[in-house]
Amino acid sequence: MFDATLTGLGYLLEPQYWYAFWAAMFLSIFVSVVPGVSSILVMAITLPFIILNVSDPAIGIVMLAAIAGTNNTLDSIPAVLLGLPSSATQVTFLEGHQLARQGKAAHTLGAIFSVSAIGGVFGALILAVSIPVIRPFVLSFSFGEIAVIALFGLAMVSILSRGAMLKGLTAACIGLLLACVRIEPFNGAERFIFGWYDLVEGLPVIAVIVGVFALPEIIDLSIRGRAVSSGRSSDISTAEVWRGALYGLKEWKVTLRQSSFGVVLGAIPGVGSSVVDWLSYAFGMIFVKDRSMIGKGWLDGVLFAEAAQNSKEGGQAIPTLALGIPGGTGWVIIMVAMMAYGVSPGPQMLDPDGTAHITVVLVITLALGNLMITVLGLLAARQMVRLTTIPYPAVAATITPIVILTAYLQFLGWIAIPIVMIFTGVGLVMKIYGWPRPPLILGFILGKVIENNFWSGISVHGAFGLATRPLTIILMLFIIATVVGLNVALSRNDSVLNADQGMQQSTTAIAKERGSSRLPSFHWEWENIVPLILIIAGTLGAIESMGFSDRGRPFPLYTSAAIGVLSLLIFLRSSFKAKQESDIQIMDLAMSSSGEPGAGRRALIISGLLFLYMASAVAIGIEYGAIIFAALSPIFLMQGKWKWIASAISTALVSIFIYGFAGYLMATVWPTPALPGWLGFN
Repeated sequence: MFDATLTGLGYLLEPQYWYAFWAAMFLSIFVSVVPGVSSILVMAITLPFIILNVSDPAIGIVMLAAIAGTNNTLDSIPAVLLGLPSSATQVTFLEGHQLARQGKAAHTLGAIFSVSAIGGVFGALILAVSIPVIRPFVLSFSFGEIAVIALFGLAMVSILSRGAMLKGLTAACIGLLLACVRIEPFNGAERFIFGWYDLVEGLPVIAVIVGVFALPEIIDLSIRGRAVSSGRSSDISTAEVWRGALYGLKEWKVTLRQSSFGVVLGAIPGVGSSVVDWLSYAFGMIFVKDRSMIGKGWLDGVLFAEAAQNSKEGGQAIPTLALGIPGGTGWVIIMVAMMAYGVSPGPQMLDPDGTAHITVVLVITLALGNLMITVLGLLAARQMVRLTTIPYPAVAATITPIVILTAYLQFLGWIAIPIVMIFTGVGLVMKIYGWPRPPLILGFILGKVIENNFWSGISVHGAFGLATRPLTIILMLFIIATVVGLNVALSRNDSVLNADQGMQQSTTAIAKERGSSRLPSFHWEWENIVPLILIIAGTLGAIESMGFSDRGRPFPLYTSAAIGVLSLLIFLRSSFKAKQESDIQIMDLAMSSSGEPGAGRRALIISGLLFLYMASAVAIGIEYGAIIFAALSPIFLMQGKWKWIASAISTALVSIFIYGFAGYLMATVWPTPALPGWLGFN
């Protein structure tokens, strides 16, 4: 192994290695700069180019691994600064974007960069020492254990729904039902696709996340009309970035703990980034005494998730290299590259006479890449944070059409665009009426994992054998203890906080108690229309599910029934209970534009612009609709001469994205517009 290590280190003296390394760094930075573009998409685009032009497999493989391993840090930038989460940065969005709104973006990014560096390097080191001994651990996890870990993520709903438990559970069930929209994985029969064969593999994840999370935030901040941050100029200084970095470094013990957790989860094939995100968040909560800031802009919560997300790449590399089982989506592409180069995973990855030098180079590159991205991030953080001081309509004019187009590029189907619009409406309704959105996304992402692994586990082990596997039982007990313990601890925190306000509320409480002796009477609230619609949807979903196969029926049937029952409880509770005087705090971002002067007018303008976008997309093409939106949005939403400058800049940036990235690099074929056909020019 000593000779392989020397061979691997020798690559650091080769110019070709550094050309590939910096190309990977550039691509990672590009992914972070363009909202909605994922590292998976960039890796898929560059894969043929790398295989055809890079002859040395060590350099080609580690170039792809560097893109996958360093992009986690950069994904945090749009989540914090612009409110644009990916599937791996939902915790960062929930907590970090609130910190940005409080003027703490520079401090937050500094802390994220330092913690991410520690997590990434730690993951690489664990990869280096664990491949020889990890095989029994990885092989001990079967379908049942993966399903249970996914259930652990779903159990987070009880924490994410604090303050609105029934709404959160209903939202999670809606997400689970949305995961059923696909052909049945057991016999290929259609399930909830209603003839839309673009949906045979399910609803596009990016389109759903963009609709539920990203666009509602963009619209909300655009309606508000101001910059994201209301902080002072000193809050975006370089000194503040370094103070955040120092805070992250001081938390090195916590970071190593979270990184270890991330490596373990990453080493289990089938556990995705979203599961790692929420489970590392929950795992960190176990060790915290003061949980009063959870869901309100909690920096420690961001760091819990970021440390695990960066270390998980080293964990995902373990089953990929040692067993040939991809640890994550990015490592699937790396496996394709390995096969193209004739490199086989397994013991030869540690054989000095085989390909052990590739493993050495990969470990070195993951560590160097994370360190380099951290250095570049710290140097550029102050300039990036300035985005939070720009009036948001100017920013939204660029990112709105780009995130909608990336939903199309990820799916390469026209139906992705209306899916984005539908879920944007869903996300806005949830924000307005206080329904937590994280449970919906969590249920949507985990639903397929739970259902597929549950039935696969029954096929392999049988129902009794699956339920009595020792590791499954241990994991279930751990889940129950963790969730119950966290809820008890959070309830105690709530009691302490409420006690501070008890004397002020005592008179009101007594008055309510005296008034509650009468029988409750029915009263109508407009928000009751939401549970009514869901009652109907749950009923129709249950009826439709009855026609599915024996294995395809239970999951959607019980989920639909749960939606109907929970929605009925919400409707009755809302209709027969006096409305609370103060809003309940939920773990999500409320509408910040409520009560803003001119908010109604700006909301109408944005609605009109989005309608024009959709109409133009259908009539003349989605790429031209995007350019029209980018040009007109600042003109109608901003004041003074700056609106013309913002219009020109956003139009140029969107055009570069369409004709440079999508057109030239991806060779995208856009859908045929309808107008030529209407005019007879087919």
